[in-house]
Amino acid sequence: MRLPKWFSSTLVLVLLAVILVSLAALEFGQWRKRRQIQREINEITQQQQAYEQKNKDLENSLSLLNTANYKDKVEREQLNLKKDGEIVVNFPPPLPPTVSADQGAGQTNPQKWWHYFFGHN
Repeated sequence: MRLPKWFSSTLVLVLLAVILVSLAALEFGQWRKRRQIQREINEITQQQQAYEQKNKDLENSLSLLNTANYKDKVEREQLNLKKDGEIVVNFPPPLPPTVSADQGAGQTNPQKWWHYFFGHN
């Protein structure tokens, strides 16, 4: 089979090469755009999954906050309420130990300071 004569022309070959390179460049640009869009889709999908997990966690927290046990705990601790028939006893915080005057009797001043800082006699 013999090719037509105009295929052997240099001008036609250059023109075909330019068209081929242009089409390849356009396809490469489209490929890059598709790849970028796919990355964005993956990123948005990950964000969606993270938001769904956060939403589930918030729903669990909300259901915990609405339980009777939690409400009772808040009423007791923050509002200082009690149930009918209960007796509430509050103990004062313990006082820090103090050094009595007769403990330091017979000690020199440096010994008293040593005992004050290090607790040794």
